[in-house]
Amino acid sequence: MKISAPLLRGPQVRGCVEGDAEPSVLTPELVQRFCRGLLPLDRLVTTYALADFDRAVADQRAGLTLKPVLLPGT
Repeated sequence: MKISAPLLRGPQVRGCVEGDAEPSVLTPELVQRFCRGLLPLDRLVTTYALADFDRAVADQRAGLTLKPVLLPGT
């Protein structure tokens, strides 16, 4: 019987939430960058009415928006 190489190396699976960031450190840093004009949220975020869900997904897949945000009630 042949044993596959990954089994011999003992691979591990590790999850990641928010890039393992510390919110108490990351949030103030992001706010400072935004205030200094170093975090162009207006170029990164595009808002869509909830009814435009399909368009938001299509725009993201086409590279037209980086972060589509759905607004309920619009």
